Amino acid sequence: MREIKCRGLAKESGKFVYGTLIVMQHIDKRHFHYFIIPECSDMSYGTLLESILVEVIPETVGQYTGLPDKNGKEIYEGDTVKNTGYDELCVIEQHKGDYIMRYGEKSYCNLGFYVCERNSVEVIGNIHEGQQS
Repeated sequence: MREIKCRGLAKESGKFVYGTLIVMQHIDKRHFHYFIIPECSDMSYGTLLESILVEVIPETVGQYTGLPDKNGKEIYEGDTVKNTGYDELCVIEQHKGDYIMRYGEKSYCNLGFYVCERNSVEVIGNIHEGQQS
């Protein structure tokens, strides 16, 4: 079974938080709040949920694909990757229930194939923080 986890940019710090995504509808029922419970949080009985939740910017939330790049780094939706086999930059997205590498408006290829069969994918940044090379 694939590990289910997400990441998102924290509203306060602007840094990525990794863990379990929780979406709560505001009491006025007009909007939602997005939170992540960070990995390794103290979830013992009596811990107040409010003390460990980190509010994140909804547009920056991305799910872990379950696949590592050629260097062992986890690949998330929104990552910018280099397909070293073809020397091209791609963005990771979900498409029809699968993860793809989009490298144009309508051009894409299956992420799993290039990770598992070719070992030619390297994370170089993400669309939310820019390129990190």
